[in-house]
Amino acid sequence: MVASLNENFDDLATGGVVVVEVLEDGSWRANPDDTCSQRTPEFTKDMVKTLHEYFDFYAIDGVVTIEVSNRGLWLPNPLAGRQFLGLARFPHGKAH
Repeated sequence: MVASLNENFDDLATGGVVVVEVLEDGSWRANPDDTCSQRTPEFTKDMVKTLHEYFDFYAIDGVVTIEVSNRGLWLPNPLAGRQFLGLARFPHGKAH
């Protein structure tokens, strides 16, 4: 998924952001309809590049976990703590 997002970001992005929905069977789709919850991760191009570049460091058994919060996306660090990956846009209804 990460390699595909990295290679095809410009084609997939809407307004500089790609929304990714991961389905129960492990497949995924970019820019699903508006029925997705606020817990659906949204990525900017630089976030995808960072994830692609550091995938092996954050992966455990070939899988990277991304924590989604109202403050952005976080990469749990296998050594300790977590690192901020980014926030694609402010949550809906919260302008600053």
